[in-house]
Amino acid sequence: MALLVCSATEAAPGNLPFIITSMTMNTVAKSEEFSRLIAIEPGGFFDIEADADECKCVCRRLGLLVVSSLVAKGRVVPQSGGSVILTLQLRAEVEQACVVTLDPVPCIVEEKVEVTYVPESEAEPPKSGKPRELDVNHFSDDQEPLVGTEIDVGAVVAEHLGLALDPYPRKPEAVFEAQPGSVELHPFAALKALKPGN
Repeated sequence: MALLVCSATEAAPGNLPFIITSMTMNTVAKSEEFSRLIAIEPGGFFDIEADADECKCVCRRLGLLVVSSLVAKGRVVPQSGGSVILTLQLRAEVEQACVVTLDPVPCIVEEKVEVTYVPESEAEPPKSGKPRELDVNHFSDDQEPLVGTEIDVGAVVAEHLGLALDPYPRKPEAVFEAQPGSVELHPFAALKALKPGN
């Protein structure tokens, strides 16, 4: 059975060698889905993989038929000023339901992700209790508040897997056929129904 590539990307970026020279992943209790806490200091490379139970949890969360594998490699890099840059590349083998036939559609998802975490204090009001004016342009879509001394990389991977999925998966040979007497769905169907004789 052929696999469809949902989001093709290049191989590991040149500035992200996935040779793990320092692993700073802490052992934590398993969350409801997929949790891997990575210490911010001193930072370093990581290589994570969801186990069978975690794959099932991610599968249910994202409304998939199957999640066969979910892996990610990347790096946590502390920056001056307290911010942190997380870069990773995820790869997942999943099956989605065809929007036409509901048959399984095998799919390989590969996605590069970069997120900048900024200190939580930058988003908090001052202790005086007075509201502080925030520049809405200060935070971009790829920035997140930094809470504590760890980043849940597993949660980031699960979230971006969901964003990378094809919202309308369809088997190549699947064709939607309107049933006799079915309601027309094009924009002018309602106007046509108002014409005399209809």
